[in-house]
Amino acid sequence: MIFYSDAPKFKEVHPFPFADECSPLKKYLWFNFSSAETQLSASGPIPVSKQKFTPEKGYGWVKSYDLKIITTSLKSQVYTSFATSGRPATFRMKCPLGYYYLTMTFGNCNQSCGPFNVKVNDEIKLKEIKLDKGRFSTELILVKADKGIIDVKLEGVNGNNWILNGMALQPVMTMNEDFIFTRPWWHYENLNMLNKKLY
Repeated sequence: MIFYSDAPKFKEVHPFPFADECSPLKKYLWFNFSSAETQLSASGPIPVSKQKFTPEKGYGWVKSYDLKIITTSLKSQVYTSFATSGRPATFRMKCPLGYYYLTMTFGNCNQSCGPFNVKVNDEIKLKEIKLDKGRFSTELILVKADKGIIDVKLEGVNGNNWILNGMALQPVMTMNEDFIFTRPWWHYENLNMLNKKLY
């Protein structure tokens, strides 16, 4: 049991529904990078092209140069189009403090892409991604958002373009719910009994 001195509301401390072993984590934010103006469905990804980040919207590009949105002939909710550039770009998402799964999808049905790197909050998470024509890759990254934002920076290697088809952010737990990663009494190295013989 934890007591909070300022007595915050339950929804402020636990803004997301709890996950369980029988259902997947809910998507907090889900994007496909395309020129579409509206979502295909209410539960589908949000189409994003060159929108700039604003605190009110909570997502968008903060640094993007020569950004292009390419649409291919492939019929798919995520793989059809992608954002790309030969220069570095950063996409920002605003979120409650906590841990998240960041899922990113890359690929081009018409030509090869990469190599390129992906940084999340200034830390390299994916290095020298390179895909052949018609090949797609989906990567899952555990991210800590301790400042209320997640910055995803994409940068080509040796002058190559980076590419990004889609991206989703799924909450694992907020900082208030964290009894695993940062609460010291749960860390095994602090349990002296584990270093002693129990017989």
